[in-house]
Amino acid sequence: DIVPTFNYDLSTPYFEITVPTLDTVRFSAILEQHILSEYPMLMTGVSGTGKSAIIAQLMREMDRDGHIVPIPVNFSAQTSSMRTQEMIEAKLDKKRKKLLGPPAGRKAVVFVDDLNMPELDRYGSQPPVELIRHLIDYDALYDRKDLFLK
Repeated sequence: DIVPTFNYDLSTPYFEITVPTLDTVRFSAILEQHILSEYPMLMTGVSGTGKSAIIAQLMREMDRDGHIVPIPVNFSAQTSSMRTQEMIEAKLDKKRKKLLGPPAGRKAVVFVDDLNMPELDRYGSQPPVELIRHLIDYDALYDRKDLFLK
């Protein structure tokens, strides 16, 4: 049987409870393979279908197993690219002067919730989204003070 049996645990906070269904198991398996393969993924769908809950649950499990360093980033209309970069860098270790990364043996996984939320700037772009695109394209962030990729 693909869908595990659900066992209710009174100590689990309400918002961390996920009842496994065929769809949640499918989406979790696909997402986990993307994470392990270091392949970016965009999960879309109508509001209220559990996308964020499925991702958060999988990230908690993979964090407990020591596979990943989860970096949750929640966008809002007020989210800036600077704040986004600070949230990501706060979860990374300084490896060398010009290099940031997760602890040895782990992978950093950035989960952006509400990707469409940042307000458009006067040029019609969304700087926090552009920062995420840059991170995916170059696997690095730009040091805004000393002007180098880290």
